Amino acid sequence: MKKVNLYASAAALFSILLIFGSCEKSSENKTGCNCESTQTAQDQVTVGPDNESTTFSTYDATNGQFVADAGCHADMTLVFRWADNTKAASSSERPPLQYEFQTVFGWFPTNPGMETASVDNSGYHIWTISISEAENKDKPEGTSYGIYVEYGGDMGATNADILCDIKINYKVYSSDAHLNGCK
Repeated sequence: MKKVNLYASAAALFSILLIFGSCEKSSENKTGCNCESTQTAQDQVTVGPDNESTTFSTYDATNGQFVADAGCHADMTLVFRWADNTKAASSSERPPLQYEFQTVFGWFPTNPGMETASVDNSGYHIWTISISEAENKDKPEGTSYGIYVEYGGDMGATNADILCDIKINYKVYSSDAHLNGCK
């Protein structure tokens, strides 16, 4: 019986050591996007008959700096609704907005089927579209991510302003993160 207890105790001790030993943190270096800090650029803009289009980007938010990492995904979200609160609460008609998710040298394809329509906590009808894209994963460098919005009043809707909330979460480019990594 003592031998069985001794074997059971040894097995239990070995199991405990194995479990705790497997919880050690990896000493492997991380690289690139896993090492860089995340920033958020956001703005609220209005487009309509008197201000037909505008763009907001990470370049705008950083006073003309290309700080977003082209090799890392940026999460870009556009939420839009009628600017008039009464109309936003009463009308489920989609505002006539056209948009484009952009980088310095290109854009990311989207379509209205990617939008979701809902009612927010204030009772306003809102439309949301989000994408997560990288400009060029093979060529990390500083770039800009942005969203262009354009009033499309010729789409048959009432002449009314559209309120747009733009939010861009991006990694801040660091050549050191791509060359040397981090722990």
